[in-house]
Amino acid sequence: MNDIRIHKGAFLHKKVAVENEIYYADELEAIRSYCIKNPDPYTRCILLESIIGERPGELCAIRVEDINLDNMQISVSRTETRELEGGKADGKQKDVVRDRTKTEKGLRDVSIPITAYDFVKELITIANENGGGYLFKQEPGRNSRVGERIRSRQLRRHLKDICENELHIPYKPLHKFRKTYASILKSADVDDAIIISQMGHTDIKLTENIYIKDRKRALERSNVLGKIPELQIPGIESSTDACDSQSHIESHITDLLQKKEPGNALK
Repeated sequence: MNDIRIHKGAFLHKKVAVENEIYYADELEAIRSYCIKNPDPYTRCILLESIIGERPGELCAIRVEDINLDNMQISVSRTETRELEGGKADGKQKDVVRDRTKTEKGLRDVSIPITAYDFVKELITIANENGGGYLFKQEPGRNSRVGERIRSRQLRRHLKDICENELHIPYKPLHKFRKTYASILKSADVDDAIIISQMGHTDIKLTENIYIKDRKRALERSNVLGKIPELQIPGIESSTDACDSQSHIESHITDLLQKKEPGNALK
């Protein structure tokens, strides 16, 4: 029997940069600010995703009847999937909605922050004015057919355009909102049972290992460590002007929200 050769790099762990996995607080605030100032089906969809953290396929499959305003919940029972037309190997791929979710736990009721009541009510009103059905559909002025359901691929392209061409911040794929959402819940000390219910996971370990990230930038983490007495070097004074990154970021966000031209943000 021939010996099996395994490449020396097969078991090497690759470092994944956290900044590519989640949206930082100022980036998220910039995107939300842009979406509020430039309302359309895409920006409204992105805005909702930023506060519920659904899978992109679930987000684009939401129907008006899935939303319960009395309980502020969205019933998740279907998802968008990409399939071959007619099931043929040489067929053209097509985005379709199926009455199933990625996993059994994916069948769930996702709670919406109560502060978003008016926003969600407006989404329902707009959808009903456009014939009901799917919550996010094409409106006049777009290149696609009016009334057609928005696809997740279209949403990704729109988010990319907002980040790179309007806000000049790093673009991160749409599903990174989901990791950002989980990280926000964990840092806010939300109960683990609520987190896994919102995410559609079986246990918190999966969420912690894959989705939850530290959303502090390097200087912010350094600032946190610098405030621990037992990590101070005796006789050396710290420079708060150099490492108080949190106040810098808060000031940066305030300046951003006061800008009238979103295209100038975060240049």
